[in-house]
Amino acid sequence: MQMNDKQHLIQQLIQENRLEEANAQCLLLCQEQPGNVDAWFTMGFINAQSGALDAAADNFQQVLTILPHNAEAHFNLGKIAALQNQTDM
Repeated sequence: MQMNDKQHLIQQLIQENRLEEANAQCLLLCQEQPGNVDAWFTMGFINAQSGALDAAADNFQQVLTILPHNAEAHFNLGKIAALQNQTDM
């Protein structure tokens, strides 16, 4: 399976709300290609949608390790921090 095929499969699984399977496929893609920003970002999205905010933050942090000035990753980390602060109150 080529990378484009895997990314297409991941998007299809997300559309079908099969987030656990999509997350597993993202993890495999990130292991195969650790510099794949789109895969890390997608895994962060999936984890955030699933309520796994700590994992999502780790995923977006990985995006910033690769692309330190990625505004969308910074924004999502801010959103996650705000959500975590709301639940701590």
